[in-house]
Amino acid sequence: VELGRRAGLAYFEWSLPDEVAGVPLEDLTDDELISACIAIHPAIGFHPTAPAAKMRQHIRTKEWELLGRDGFLRAYGNRMAELGRLAIIPQASWAACVDHPIPQGAPVGLGFAIDPEHGDAAIAAAFRNLESGEVTAEVLRYRVGTAWLVPEFVAIAGRNEHVECAANAIGQTLEAVDELEARSDWPEEFKVLRMTAQQHGAACARLVKEATTTPRPTFHHIAQAELTLSVENAGKRRVGTGGAWAWLGVETSVAPIDACTAALWAADHPRPVKPNRKFWVK
Repeated sequence: VELGRRAGLAYFEWSLPDEVAGVPLEDLTDDELISACIAIHPAIGFHPTAPAAKMRQHIRTKEWELLGRDGFLRAYGNRMAELGRLAIIPQASWAACVDHPIPQGAPVGLGFAIDPEHGDAAIAAAFRNLESGEVTAEVLRYRVGTAWLVPEFVAIAGRNEHVECAANAIGQTLEAVDELEARSDWPEEFKVLRMTAQQHGAACARLVKEATTTPRPTFHHIAQAELTLSVENAGKRRVGTGGAWAWLGVETSVAPIDACTAALWAADHPRPVKPNRKFWVK
């Protein structure tokens, strides 16, 4: 705002960290958890009609009795209830992944995803730097509804040099893949890489591993609010011997992180390039 910019998003968050005074959230006593949530509550002392002491007492008694530990942690700690974890990727690790955007004109993997729980969709791109081995992912589009997805993906693919396109072969996302490949304006040679459950699970594991690599992560993003919210709230479901992003019971769409996961898989599995061979015949 001070720079005169009026477009974009401002993102503010009040939530408990992974540890309070060196103690993991899951190890806090009930009273310690209540006190920690009260300490970060942004309205206590500023509410127009409820005095601070009255709010603290209400939260400590009525709200705790109503919500229980898990519900209280989500409502007043802004954390996912399961063991107090806010994200599969810790906040500090995700923040350390922020880096420069994808270079202009770089060959990218493209991916898309639909969140069946929230009825929205996302398109993402990922660029793997073959010299450094590092990868950057960006959400290119994220909107409610799904009717816009396929036409927009065709337009984006036409404007970018893409090494592969990928999507998780399940549910509405698979239907979108079929719709895409049936279009007359989609090149027949560009078959979408339909990720199996095992491949999708492997892609999720790869993203988490690269985002949490120390001392420097090899996965990067550009601090997009919709992607950060998606990562922070995505659950985990069992797929074979591993896991994958889960949308059931999640308040925020997982489409942005799922699309980035597909784009990462596409970037790492480029389609074969036909050799440009010339034969001279005497």
